[in-house]
Amino acid sequence: MKLRSKIQLIFGGTLIVSLVTVGLVSFNSNVGIAKKGTQANMQNAVTLSVGQISSDLDNYLKMAVAAGKDALITDPKIDREKKVEVMNRYASDYGFTSGNILDAKGISLKDGTDFSDREYVQRALAGEANISEITLSKYTNTYGFSIASPVQDSKGDVLGVVYFRADIDFMQDIISGIKVSDNSTA
Repeated sequence: MKLRSKIQLIFGGTLIVSLVTVGLVSFNSNVGIAKKGTQANMQNAVTLSVGQISSDLDNYLKMAVAAGKDALITDPKIDREKKVEVMNRYASDYGFTSGNILDAKGISLKDGTDFSDREYVQRALAGEANISEITLSKYTNTYGFSIASPVQDSKGDVLGVVYFRADIDFMQDIISGIKVSDNSTA
């Protein structure tokens, strides 16, 4: 092989190795930058989604508190059927699976089912509006959560509990309604 061919071969090989090395370094650098950007975008999306869910749940909790102070619920002169009807309307208007009203012992005015063993009912009977952990429904045998509030008279005395039930897919509906950007959703 001629010297000129050897030099061209060595120079060409060196050039190819150099270009491949620069290309790989550049590729790795761009992948790292893109990965960091994607992670930052995902963290922002999570923060936005959590804020939206928290806000929605807070609004539902406020709605339950308002229902617990509704004159149609607190007035002892209003019959049981009317109170149940009001709770069903609240549940329907806000998209819950169901609504219920309990007496001061945790017994449903709807059908006599005892809910006194439920933590969210105990907390509401103690005067605290709250959102339950995931529980198995006594009615539908499906998992979901409840938003409960005390029923209080004008003096603040606890007369019972109102609660609204939402199945697990209720949370999925909240999340699917969150738009993070033009090209992505939660």
